[in-house]
Amino acid sequence: MKVIITGNARSGTSFLTNLVHKMTNYNCGENIRAADEDNKWGYWEHVILNTVTTKCLGDEGVSYVSEKPIKKIDFSLPEFDIFRKIIDKTVNKEKIELYKDNKLILAPELYTKLYPEAKWIYIQRNLKDGFKSRFGQEITFEEYSNMVKNRLDCWNEKEKPKNCLVVNYEDFDTDIDNVIKTIAEYLGISDYDINSVRDVYKHKDVR
Repeated sequence: MKVIITGNARSGTSFLTNLVHKMTNYNCGENIRAADEDNKWGYWEHVILNTVTTKCLGDEGVSYVSEKPIKKIDFSLPEFDIFRKIIDKTVNKEKIELYKDNKLILAPELYTKLYPEAKWIYIQRNLKDGFKSRFGQEITFEEYSNMVKNRLDCWNEKEKPKNCLVVNYEDFDTDIDNVIKTIAEYLGISDYDINSVRDVYKHKDVR
């Protein structure tokens, strides 16, 4: 595993994964969630690996959509090695190099223990824009704010990955070339087509 991307839902993780894939041509695996009306350019989520994260959190009573403070659990403990074995087996079988999973802000240890040298990219987005992007018709802004705050509290209390770059969604609007350059330098990539990478952002599906 070379690159892991995470962040809150509707923060831009899907388009960012697409962008990194375009930049690096890293393999995302075979079992990728299909695009649909909500995300026509693709989710870039690996179905099996995403299911493992969801199952691990669910077994511990941890909810990604909780408005209440999230239960803090140390997922580096040996009791969670059974999940890591499934993850590692899948990654090796499909030769996965690039993975995106929003829920890893609650359980980064599932991957940091397996792939300590992997490079993480955490993307964050303005709270109000994230709310408009998807949740405006489903829940109130206060409910959405509580969910995001609880996820961030959990992430901030965790030991961060050894390598972790933080990028802001809004910076792609104001200075996309500089953000692309920052990501490329972080990943040690120099041979990429800047125009095709820019096009990923133009066709993003983050409303």
